[in-house]
Amino acid sequence: NYRIQALYKMARNYYSETIIIRTFGVRRNTLRKIEDEGIVVPVIRRGERKYSREQVAEIVFARNLRRDMGVNWAGVEVAIEMRRNMLKLEAQMEEILQYVKSRMEEEFSNE
Repeated sequence: NYRIQALYKMARNYYSETIIIRTFGVRRNTLRKIEDEGIVVPVIRRGERKYSREQVAEIVFARNLRRDMGVNWAGVEVAIEMRRNMLKLEAQMEEILQYVKSRMEEEFSNE
């Protein structure tokens, strides 16, 4: 999604609910429900809810699951957890690949 990519290019670490509502068209009541379900827990700064980049991606993902696919909240929670696990696995795989690459470079440079 181009909006998510644009968000990642922004220099902020946290985003207000107003930015999320205006940029992604997420309704305020949807944000509250996502919070109530414990899917995303915002940081409160100066009385205002703030969301990390990853939380924004999860909010948009949850909204899309509900709106576009009719997934219930329990299903959204499972899908978000699966997505989080997948991202962790991808990061671990990247670390392993970097390690293997560096070891191979070491081996071939010693020959």
